[in-house]
Amino acid sequence: MKEKERRGSPQPASWDGPKGQWGKEGPIVPITAAAFADGGRRRLERSQSVRDRLQETFKAEVELTRASLRPEGGFVLDPSSVLMRKWDLVTLGALLFTATVTPYEVAVLATKLNTLFVVNRVVDAVFVWDMGIQFFLIYRTSADEGGMWIRDRPRIRRHYLRGWFTIDLVSILPFDIVSFALQDGALGKMKVLRIIRLLRLLKLVRIVRASRIFKRWETSISVSYSVLSLCKFMLMIAVVGHWLACAFALLHEVACDEACTLAHSEMTWLVRWLEGRGHLPSPHERYTLAMYWSITTLTSIGYGDIVPQNETEYAVRLLAND
Repeated sequence: MKEKERRGSPQPASWDGPKGQWGKEGPIVPITAAAFADGGRRRLERSQSVRDRLQETFKAEVELTRASLRPEGGFVLDPSSVLMRKWDLVTLGALLFTATVTPYEVAVLATKLNTLFVVNRVVDAVFVWDMGIQFFLIYRTSADEGGMWIRDRPRIRRHYLRGWFTIDLVSILPFDIVSFALQDGALGKMKVLRIIRLLRLLKLVRIVRASRIFKRWETSISVSYSVLSLCKFMLMIAVVGHWLACAFALLHEVACDEACTLAHSEMTWLVRWLEGRGHLPSPHERYTLAMYWSITTLTSIGYGDIVPQNETEYAVRLLAND
């Protein structure tokens, strides 16, 4: 019995093949050289077909890329060029001026023909020129659309007109020039001048341009996420504190002009603070008081020496607490 087990399983009655070719899972068919060559040929044909399809796909992608890089509409500007990087620095400087000086100017300063007026016109010219550049600046499509660079100028114009053009146009409207023209006439004492003064804050819409610049810089600047988050937080605290101080100072300027007195004025935080002092502080002093209130409010200290006096001021206080 043991000798038969060593010899293997018996051949089935239906097996017509050579003897000794039966395994545990069925008959073992010997592979001939012709069968091996035929299998290799089929595998080679399949790999060749896959390679041909990959080559066709690659060629199609190359043609699409060449078509997107071909300047079909005339002169265009590359955002990664040296010229555009230098222009981005100029635009960023103008944005920093707008974010810091414009709120202070609107809050506590009257529009006058001085050095600041000239600097504002230069900044306006920078943004007007930047609007013209956007009509020639190539852009990249979304990932769903292939992520290709579009150099066709008609498409660039349509893309800008449907996107950032309205925001850029609103930000360059010359409300400060209108305010300067009206303040010396009979309309200078009317509420329309105060409304125009508030409309000058629309310049702050320019700040959204910074997102476009930072987006173009993301690929060329390597900064860790923690450092970037910390810088954003510190910048946000500084900007929010400055803007809240300017808004709080502006509330008094809108409710009461420079000629108002304690006896003939609407009750504001500055009028309450003036009780016992008798003189109106200078613009710089008013901003300092407002910044003191802003910092103490943002840090949830609130000493109580400068407090809101009307509904509008309380609304700003609630906004600061949020």
